[in-house]
Amino acid sequence: MLDTLKEQLKQTLRTFGESPLREAGTRLLNTLGYHSQRVGNPGIDAERQRRLLDAAAQRQSTADKLRINDWQAFHLLFQVTDEEMHSQQALFERHAIDDALMQSYLFAALKLSGDAYTRTQLVDITRFINKQLPQPIMVMFHYGDCLTLAIINRRWEKHTHRTTGRERRQVLEKVTLIKDINLSTEPHRAHLDILAELSLENLVQTQAVHNFDTLHKAWEGVLNTEALNRQFYGELYAWYQWAVDECD
Repeated sequence: MLDTLKEQLKQTLRTFGESPLREAGTRLLNTLGYHSQRVGNPGIDAERQRRLLDAAAQRQSTADKLRINDWQAFHLLFQVTDEEMHSQQALFERHAIDDALMQSYLFAALKLSGDAYTRTQLVDITRFINKQLPQPIMVMFHYGDCLTLAIINRRWEKHTHRTTGRERRQVLEKVTLIKDINLSTEPHRAHLDILAELSLENLVQTQAVHNFDTLHKAWEGVLNTEALNRQFYGELYAWYQWAVDECD
């Protein structure tokens, strides 16, 4: 199953730059098994981008840090709710993205004009976008011949504030990147492996994903740095053993 998916991903990534960002980003997510009838609207997205840039421009240092002069297009691709997680079939009417719907996950795409960006720059932009909306957001960055996917950990703060009356807030934690996926040549095998493991069908089968909370926990598990390192060194050791056997 994963081998077939990786071949589909190769084709999707190879043709990513040939389509408008909204269409290309949606196609990639669909290839990974994520679908929703709650889709973004180009007109509303233009207004969202304006509000995001206005918020970033309030402080000059923030504007430079977030590279706002490089923002070419911002799209909310679609919104996944528990309903969509239970049934990926088109059994209901099309809905717009609902900003008030807390129990959901958003997929966004941002086109940047530069050819390359540092990990810190992309992390800063991801954190900023997630601060502006109440739902967790996966951000898909397209720049030059590269694609980067960014996922941020988000949790409720542990303590309530009965004395102040302030509502409990969400805390933004670590940002994890699948960085610089090559769109012009053959994608790195490690990138294909990670993307395939993030596919909805794989996560449903291996990690009992059934709603957006379990979805995000499953993503965290796949992208866990220690787990990825164990996988890398395991494969490196297997190659070493093969090389030793071949030399005997």
